[in-house]
Formats: sequence, C-alpha cells, structure tokens
Amino acid sequence: MTPVVLTTAELTSWLGSFFWPLVRISAMFVMTPVIGARYVPIRVRLAIAVIITLVILPTLQYAPAVEPWSADGVLITAKQMLIGIGMGLLLQFIFGAVTLAGMAISTSMGLGMAMMTDPQNGANVPVIGQFLTVMASLLFLVFNGHLALIELVSVSFSYMPIGTEGPGPDGFKLIIDASSVIFMAAISLALPAMMTLLSINILLGVMTRVSPQMNIFSIGLPLTLFVGLIILTVTLPVLAPTFDRLMQDSFV
Repeated sequence: MTPVVLTTAELTSWLGSFFWPLVRISAMFVMTPVIGARYVPIRVRLAIAVIITLVILPTLQYAPAVEPWSADGVLITAKQMLIGIGMGLLLQFIFGAVTLAGMAISTSMGLGMAMMTDPQNGANVPVIGQFLTVMASLLFLVFNGHLALIELVSVSFSYMPIGTEGPGPDGFKLIIDASSVIFMAAISLALPAMMTLLSINILLGVMTRVSPQMNIFSIGLPLTLFVGLIILTVTLPVLAPTFDRLMQDSFV
C-alpha cells in the first residue's frame, strides 16, 4: 500500500482553505444581530460558523498557499476579519434604526426613564425601544434573514476572494454611507408618534397658560401614554414592510 505523502504547501493550502473562511464567517456572526446576540452562547455561535464553513467550503476557490503564521497570513486574517465585521455592521445598522426609533418614541411618551436590559447587547434601553427590537428580531427570522445572511457570506467569497487584497476605499465608503440608514429609518418610524405627541404637549402647554390652576401632570402623562400607545399600535403594521425593505437594501 503506497503511503500518502503531503507536502508542506499542500497542508498549508488546506489549512488556509478552512481557516480563513472560518475567520470571515465568525467575525460576521460576532457583529450580526440575533445570531451574535449575547444570549447566544459562544460555543453555539462557533459551532454554527464551523458548520456553515464546512457547507460552503466545496464552492470556494482555493486559498493562496500562504502560511497562516507568516506576515502575509496575518494580513489575510486581518482582512477577513474586516470583511466579516463590515457585513455584520450592515445588519447592526438596521436594528440600530429600530432601537433608535423606539428610544425617540419612549422619550416623547414620557417613558425615557423606563429602562429594560437589551439581551442583544446587554445595554439598558427604553421599554419601547426594547419592544421594537424584539419585534425586529422576530421579523428577521420571519423574512428568512438568517438564510439570506448565509447566502450573503457565500457570495462574498466570489466578489472578495481570500487573498492579501482586501476591500478598497469603495468598500469602506459603502459601509459609511449605509450608516446613514440609522437616522433616515429611525425618523421614518418615529416621526408619526413624535409629531402627534409634540402637538399634544404644545396643547397642554397652552392649556396651562390659559388655566394655571389645572394640574398638568395628572392630565398630561396619562394622555401622552394613551395617545402614544394608540399611535404605536397604528405604526406597528408599517414596521414589517419597512424592515423588509431595509433588509433587502442591506443585502443588495
């Protein structure tokens, strides 16, 4: 029986073919909402990254025969991490827009101090912001965002193959331009509630000047809460198509 002889170059190529895709996928999952949330154990995230790497590995081009511990290998590893983090940030921007809209609505309703712990990142956010974040997480799964995410990372190896050449200035400009979606989408989601509640606060201010003996706190807070909940109920059906559009723009 003839023994199988493997050269160092072949071993290095096989190691790089698995290691560098794993680095890109793992970096993306660290930044991706839902899958990369803190309530998902690190072992589970690592297992998912390894499984996805093994699934898409046969479709990838051969990695360059570079030793992972050499200078070029470290450079390739760093660039794979940057690519993965950049793809994860695109989805973080969408969830950030939803959370920011919830924070603006909570402040307008007088619930700015009503905080809850966000299991996504462990930070304290207003209660309405946490509610909208949970809704966005459910919509992410309903719209098969996890499947689109796998397709995105698989296609990324065709447009940005593994090598010493990483994303150029255009790639970083794309991420910077995409960050503006936080403010645009947050304004579009929160504007109806904010304008309505602002009008109510102005009306209450006028009533206070007309009738100084009126207890504005006993009337204003329940009124803004009631109207805010009504506006939030009316706005919720708009959240699904808006979130779907943002996801499509992000993946495109």
